[in-house]
Amino acid sequence: HFFGFKDPTKHFLKYSVIWTPDKVEFKYNNRVVRKITDKEILRQLNSTTMNVIINNGVTSDVDLDNPPNSNFIINNFTYTPI
Repeated sequence: HFFGFKDPTKHFLKYSVIWTPDKVEFKYNNRVVRKITDKEILRQLNSTTMNVIINNGVTSDVDLDNPPNSNFIINNFTYTPI
């Protein structure tokens, strides 16, 4: 529904995870929606690896043999090991 002068980038959602040894922050459009600082949870998280799962919400009624086009766009993905 973005015709003419409308800019679809104004409607993009930005998700981010800031994972340091002392905290893990989950952000949605640059707002912190969850912050983990519990030492026991951090001990468990920091003793393992992180897996990134990207899911654009495929539902059970989608045709997997002939899937529809998706507008799911990743502009930037950065991984920086500490």
